[in-house]
Amino acid sequence: MPTPDWIKQAALAKRQRICVICGAHFVVPKNDRPGKTCSAGCLSALRADNSSGRNQRPETVAKRAATLKAIRADPARNEAWKKNAAAGLAKWLAAPANAEALARRSSERMKQRHTDPEFQKRRNERSSRVMKENWQQHHDKFAAMAGERYAESEAAGTGINSAEAKARKALAAKWIMTKAQEALHTETDYNAAYADVQARLRREFPYDGPSEAADYYEYCQMIGRLTANHPELRAIADPFMSAAIPRFAAEWRALRRAETRAV
Repeated sequence: MPTPDWIKQAALAKRQRICVICGAHFVVPKNDRPGKTCSAGCLSALRADNSSGRNQRPETVAKRAATLKAIRADPARNEAWKKNAAAGLAKWLAAPANAEALARRSSERMKQRHTDPEFQKRRNERSSRVMKENWQQHHDKFAAMAGERYAESEAAGTGINSAEAKARKALAAKWIMTKAQEALHTETDYNAAYADVQARLRREFPYDGPSEAADYYEYCQMIGRLTANHPELRAIADPFMSAAIPRFAAEWRALRRAETRAV
């Protein structure tokens, strides 16, 4: 006996669905199938929505986020993931065709980026921002450390402004300048030039004052100042001392380090 039409229509009505993606009406093959989408394309879109957290309850999304966070916080899992990823990439690149294709894509992408003014602008802004952040971070860190060391040394009486520190600096300066002046007289023709300039100045400014010792002493001081500041002698002394002072400063520091190690 054939099935009445009204039964067929009732069964067809039960199998009708509305696509949750595009809203189209469609019919599922069986009445017991959920049938949420009308086509494979809408089914893919639905799966993408579900995997990204859409159309899910907030409790489900929070639970999934907590699970992922716990998994990613596991060092062993992260190390294993890195090893597997590196091994998979190495296996894939072992094929010459894959390696060539990757190199070609990378080269094309980099060429396109470096010829794009917008990309260059974003890269420069990002680099400048990162450099400023790093500089500020390290500047604040080292400034705080320097402040703490300075405060501790000042409290202990061994800071850079303490009497002990000033005595050490005075001793170092005296030693360095003495060595530099000795080298000036032994390593250059400064002495001969000094005697020649002084003789010329004495002829140019002869002593014609009274014979008192005090007056002659003042005359000798004047001749000495004129001689030491003469351009010919300054041309010899200034460049030499500019190089000699750092040289003997380094020698002084080496001596201090050797004394410290010996102690």
